[in-house]
Amino acid sequence: MENQSRNGNTNSGGQISGLVPANEVLTMVIYYNDGGNCPIDIDALYTQQIGPFSSDTTLPTIVLEPPTTIDPNTTVVKGTLVNCNNENIMSGYINLLSQGINLYCAVNNGTFQFNVRTCNPNQNSFTMSCSAFGVVSIATRDGILNNGPVDLGIIPVCDVIADPPDPDGTFTDIDQNNYTYIAIGQQTWLQQNLNVSRYSDGTVIPQVSDPAAWASLTTGAWCYFSNNDAAGTTFGKLYNWYAVAGIHDNDPSTPNKTLAPAGWHVPTDAEWTTLTDFLGGVAVAGGKMKTPLNWQAPNAGATNSSRFTALPGGYRDFNGSYSSSGGFAGWWSATEFDAVSSWSRNVIYLGPNASRVTAKKARGFSIRCIKD
Repeated sequence: MENQSRNGNTNSGGQISGLVPANEVLTMVIYYNDGGNCPIDIDALYTQQIGPFSSDTTLPTIVLEPPTTIDPNTTVVKGTLVNCNNENIMSGYINLLSQGINLYCAVNNGTFQFNVRTCNPNQNSFTMSCSAFGVVSIATRDGILNNGPVDLGIIPVCDVIADPPDPDGTFTDIDQNNYTYIAIGQQTWLQQNLNVSRYSDGTVIPQVSDPAAWASLTTGAWCYFSNNDAAGTTFGKLYNWYAVAGIHDNDPSTPNKTLAPAGWHVPTDAEWTTLTDFLGGVAVAGGKMKTPLNWQAPNAGATNSSRFTALPGGYRDFNGSYSSSGGFAGWWSATEFDAVSSWSRNVIYLGPNASRVTAKKARGFSIRCIKD
């Protein structure tokens, strides 16, 4: 999760919890939001460096005095989506970004309407994207929240309809592992995590169990969670990102291998975003991806309505240690962030969100393939 910030809200007891990187110094910043009003001072109420943590930790109680509040400005944003034939779009959603906050709204028989609260009069612009299920492109609009109705009128979302995804089916990899695959929106995904021990050309990917050996790797490798072979049956293998990239030796002139079986590939960061957007956005997509069973409580929001069937396989940290079995599922993307880290996605037991984060390439995550 390097170079990234995360946020969350306290519960009714004033508590917040979640996963943080081990053995790293973090900066915790606390803001005030009473759920109905806006603070006069929108700056941070409290800032403190915390960590590094090597185990589960409960921080001391932090006592804050909330700022004086004022009523927020509320703007109604509405409009109508139509297709190429100027017919109302029956199925779609709106994503509006303002003040660093993403809001989502479903389209109902072509129309949408939702309230947007503005806490800072100097930050009242918005950018909105309008998507229709089954349509390749989206329409975008920019505007200003002015404490009154913003009627965007008729917005055409018109493009070529994508080919339908493959129907449900089965697939067998090079190691004779069996998978099922399903359509989610216009994409076709495997329902299980990858479990191959060889690249697509048959080259062996080494299994590395020793923590120190794992931590020093700059080439592809895999392991089972906690070095337990039985974990592979349920959760598949954990791979470092070098395996995703097909880096099989230390000679930079050697062509990289291909990890995914023929006809499939490791999804890009953009393809993961397409999935979570289709499932309603990152705030709720994780719940639609997680199975209701097999996760530790509370497994918030888990319905598996997408049939993605995310199981809590945990992960391996860059130092070779294992963590979060029962409460975390994480998958690599094929997209690099920088020289030492790459984009990934994860879901956790504490909430319904699907997080887009960067992780060091030496970590061990699951891989979920998407059809070419």
